[in-house]
Amino acid sequence: MQTKRKWLLAGAILVAATTGPAHAALISATNSTGGLANASFIDRSVGVVSTGTVLDVDILVEWSKCGAEGATSDFFCSSGGFSPFAGEAYMNLTGPTGTNVVLFPSSYFTGPGSSINVTNTFDDEAPSILPTIIQSGTFQPTGSLSDFDGTDAFGTWTLRIGDTVGLDPILFRSFTLNIRTTDNGVSVPEPGSLALFGLGLIGLGFLRRRRS
Repeated sequence: MQTKRKWLLAGAILVAATTGPAHAALISATNSTGGLANASFIDRSVGVVSTGTVLDVDILVEWSKCGAEGATSDFFCSSGGFSPFAGEAYMNLTGPTGTNVVLFPSSYFTGPGSSINVTNTFDDEAPSILPTIIQSGTFQPTGSLSDFDGTDAFGTWTLRIGDTVGLDPILFRSFTLNIRTTDNGVSVPEPGSLALFGLGLIGLGFLRRRRS
């Protein structure tokens, strides 16, 4: 019985040596396939192949709201500066588990008075809420990205960019999704180190058996 307890202890030491504490990881994914929505919507997705529990999500979006002049070939508003109906625009982000967060709803914006090309980062920890006039900057979305916290990052994340009425389109150029996760904490030693460690345990067990 005494010898068996020593072998079990050796096994426990080996398991402890191959397992480390959980740590955070940053996942970043981009979709740069441009598009135009006019009384319609477009979906753009990225796939996350890493598993991990979501701790934080933010998203950077490059987009435009144009007047009736429409869009250039690279999805910027054409020159002319016509007045867009800003309240027609909306965006939302859906995660792999079906959780949906509204970045801003339709009828949220009241301006500006002319076509505009912007870059926005939506982040719950931003110091300012999203203003009602479309402008570049980092802002808190109208929904809460913390709704994704605790879900698994693995799978397809989809940004929907929409426009509710025709003539003055919403344009999409790119989005980058940044996800901070915690992984499962498994850390495996180098094979050579593990072999040497195992041989040491075997030698220790052999000596203990001879002494018992």
